[in-house]
Amino acid sequence: MNHPPWQNFVFTLLLVGLFPGPGRAVDEVYHGDPAQPYLPVQGSFAPTARTTYLPLSGTWKRENRGGQTVETVVPVCWPAGDETVRLSTRFRVPDSLAGRYQRIVFWGARRHVAVTVNGRLLEARSGDWPFFSVDLPPGLLRTDTPNELVIELDGRLSANRSIPLKPKAYDNRLYAGLFGDVALVAGPTVSVESMRWESDLAEEGKAARWRIRLGLRNQRIALRDSSAARSLKIHVEWRPLGRGVAGRTAPVDVALDPVEIAEVDLSGEVGAPSLWSCDQPRLYRFDIVFTEGSESWKVPLDVGFRDLQWRDGGLFLNGKQLEIRGIDLRLETPERGAALAPAEIDRALRKIKEKGFNLVRVIGSPPHPRVAEACDRIGLLLVPTTGLRGVPESLLAGEVFLTRLEGVLEEMNHWFGSHPSVAAWGVGEALPLTAGTLDLLSNLEKGTIAEDGRPLLVSFASNAVMPLPPGVVGVREFPPYAEREGFDENLQGKG
Repeated sequence: MNHPPWQNFVFTLLLVGLFPGPGRAVDEVYHGDPAQPYLPVQGSFAPTARTTYLPLSGTWKRENRGGQTVETVVPVCWPAGDETVRLSTRFRVPDSLAGRYQRIVFWGARRHVAVTVNGRLLEARSGDWPFFSVDLPPGLLRTDTPNELVIELDGRLSANRSIPLKPKAYDNRLYAGLFGDVALVAGPTVSVESMRWESDLAEEGKAARWRIRLGLRNQRIALRDSSAARSLKIHVEWRPLGRGVAGRTAPVDVALDPVEIAEVDLSGEVGAPSLWSCDQPRLYRFDIVFTEGSESWKVPLDVGFRDLQWRDGGLFLNGKQLEIRGIDLRLETPERGAALAPAEIDRALRKIKEKGFNLVRVIGSPPHPRVAEACDRIGLLLVPTTGLRGVPESLLAGEVFLTRLEGVLEEMNHWFGSHPSVAAWGVGEALPLTAGTLDLLSNLEKGTIAEDGRPLLVSFASNAVMPLPPGVVGVREFPPYAEREGFDENLQGKG
């Protein structure tokens, strides 16, 4: 996407860091609350009439490097270090899940993760992105006896290659472990491999045009079904979550190849749309409806229509300049570490909203999906970030960080791109304002989010002013790790 020249500026925000207040002393292992599991409200993991979502969080076994085994509670996390930890649990599967497309989804795991089910190693991954899913081969899960899930975790971070980097002595703590919920998802044998939402306002806001691009894969061939090639009909239904006019599209015929991913484009127009804003966060529920013979199922998607532009030294929402009050949020507490329950995330964001802020930047790690869902509902603009902080130019100039940042930003766009609250993509904090950093940002903007339209946002460890590449918004910040007094005991200011 071509960005106009007015995006070449350094934008100054009031960024205030939200830190937990004094808490009770805790051990070096932190637990979440399995009684409050995360249930996604949209996408192919969301529970529906045809998609079963079984939380697997709760009491597990933990085996340390020395072979000592103790009971633990998942979600669980600990300070990132060199220790390898083995976590395991046993679970039963109802007969009704047989013959369905099955996955295990992890809503927070870092950083080197190996997944074994019933003695079969399914995936061993090392990556900077904290949530992912693992496909289960047909017939692997048993319905007559308990199944065993084993996770091996190594939380080591690198001093010069990982995102985030290995923390220094003066850094905030970073966590390893299963700090998010784990769940078994069983659904239709048509998987949504990718889903991209696009929208724009037309006729001065009197209509909203939208487009959904899907990548679909036939999972039936994996289930050894001889009728692998399939014919589907897909249409979209929508309704406002509040007052407004509902609608639907005509069905589209889709031929699903036994092997190749089918690319499907769905589009339509909503007349007189109710716009999303910080004061009135109006949302629409879009249901992507699949029909195959007499069977039908849907994938839900909650979206909002708004016009958001960074220009003329400011942020304009639906044509009006917004006076930005921004805050930095680390998703952790003294009691939970990074293993926060959805209700705790909701409370933190409501507190931010009640304090009069209208933009939150989540730092330290990419945000939990619950953050974007909550920001959509309460009217908070969101800047999700990669977790990168204080990296010297000598590292940023290499290909390693360009490739890693591209991967994280692509995942971020995949998971959060449909949310109206997302205002920009956060690259990093306290980065050097140098020619090498600007070259990196220029390459990122061209390769990663060229079609998205939202800018990259980066805070610089400098109060200097330099022209920025198109599609990049800069935030002036104090040098790394410098802090100044905030406005109450739980909120410390950062420039």
